[in-house]
Amino acid sequence: MLIRAAGLSDRGPTREQNDDHYSLATFIEQDTLTALTLDSASREFEQFGLLAAVADGMGGYAGGATASRTVLETLAAQYYSERRAGMTAEALAEQLAHYLAQTARVLRATLERSPEIADAGTTLSGLALLAPDRMVVFHIGDSRVLRCSGGYLRALTVDHRPFGAEIAAGRMTEAEARARPDARGVTR
Repeated sequence: MLIRAAGLSDRGPTREQNDDHYSLATFIEQDTLTALTLDSASREFEQFGLLAAVADGMGGYAGGATASRTVLETLAAQYYSERRAGMTAEALAEQLAHYLAQTARVLRATLERSPEIADAGTTLSGLALLAPDRMVVFHIGDSRVLRCSGGYLRALTVDHRPFGAEIAAGRMTEAEARARPDARGVTR
């Protein structure tokens, strides 16, 4: 089976610069289209799998682009430094949790060295695929991982924001959440 993935980030209509980055395997990009085709029977996929992620730098704060790039560079370097043939999804999830904790420490240290971007931050969403058929989805913040199947989109993650769980459970609508004075912000 061939795995095809593509990534592209755009600054959008309201920002002066693009604070977001994405990674496909070891490629970390921002404004460039990246397309990747990987054979699921290849030795490379068997040994490492595939890591794909998006880091959405916090717009409106100086350093959002630095935060998003730092997080992806750190995560990808850790992920591709270890072979994981035969690893279970549970073991991969534990490994990713360790990598994410390390990544957060690197980001904090990077921001502390530059007071002008000390308030920067980023969300992070992604997935890791392993041979033959394992996948782990991860995210921090309010950037969603979605699954498209049969023409429909379904969220695989619940936003880390004040009413994310209530919205996901159907106890509150997006419109109701937006109307609340405490609806803005990211809780994780």
